[in-house]
Amino acid sequence: MWGEHFDSPQEFARRERESLLGLERDREALCQLLRSRGFDAAGLVVAAAELTLDDINPNWNGGQHEVVLAVPPPMYDGANSEPVLAQLSSAAEAVVGSEHFVAVRIALRRGEAKEGWDWQVAQDILSAARDSSTATLPQLGS
Repeated sequence: MWGEHFDSPQEFARRERESLLGLERDREALCQLLRSRGFDAAGLVVAAAELTLDDINPNWNGGQHEVVLAVPPPMYDGANSEPVLAQLSSAAEAVVGSEHFVAVRIALRRGEAKEGWDWQVAQDILSAARDSSTATLPQLGS
């Protein structure tokens, strides 16, 4: 009924679960490899990240993949720093396979928006400005 090219909803769900489990295995292996190399900061990035593989060239040599690590906002700049990115790239190449690895890309992990988050940020900034010895607001554009 579903035809040769279409999966049933149950088969699609099964394949999706297997795919997510495979990505979780890759993420765990990546973290373990980094920790075994003494790269704990990079291991922490992986532990906090959501891992996906972007197919850059799926039809060449079994596929070419970019490893995407979506990290929480406070970790973004540190994860993109040269030494951490080099450590992540080296380990990701080992996990994905050098013939399939293209690069590591750090993305921003977005959570659920919480109602009133903007008001809370404004209150925190204004409170910090009142409590500081300089009592100035942050300057825009600097």
